[in-house]
Amino acid sequence: MTNTGAWGVQVLVALLATASVPWETEAMDTIETRMTTRFVAFEHEQDPALVQASLDELAASQNALATSDADVAGAYARWLRFLEGLDSALDPHWQARTPPVQGVPLPTTHGVVYPSREVDPASIADPTERARYVAALRASLDAVKRYGAQLQLRRIAAQARALVQLFFGPIAAASPAARERFEQQLAASSMSAQFKQQLRAKPGSDGAMK
Repeated sequence: MTNTGAWGVQVLVALLATASVPWETEAMDTIETRMTTRFVAFEHEQDPALVQASLDELAASQNALATSDADVAGAYARWLRFLEGLDSALDPHWQARTPPVQGVPLPTTHGVVYPSREVDPASIADPTERARYVAALRASLDAVKRYGAQLQLRRIAAQARALVQLFFGPIAAASPAARERFEQQLAASSMSAQFKQQLRAKPGSDGAMK
């Protein structure tokens, strides 16, 4: 887990505890609790399905929303908290065109080489060389997993921005007051400046709600 990711999870937990626009129904509290739990689990497991599950649950919850200003503001705040967690999970140094090299060099002495170009560590007689090989192999597998997770997170982010536009764009377009409230909520968010700008961008330019 990166330091940035760990800090982001802490911020997300704090925001859920001190949100300026609380969501008071038990169902929505449960959604936010699961959201927080999934982001924490993602940091350990690097499984983007956890983040996707929260996005799907948030999208489904929109069908149960009333149309009062408080309900709309609360819903938007909840989406911002999801996006804050997503933003903190994204590695700003990740490069799509530089995937990690899969596999590691074979040790000097070893047993049968499998089709995966790996060997059974137990077949490496030298314990020091065995430990070095196991560590290198684990690091390689982790790098491949992180790369795939980051790729999926960016697809989830694009999907989330499109849904924010779908749900809140018409409200912002029809009501200058709502648009101003959305902007104030976004400005107060802990998201990175780049992520905020993507949310402000026009649909089709990798963003939402302009």
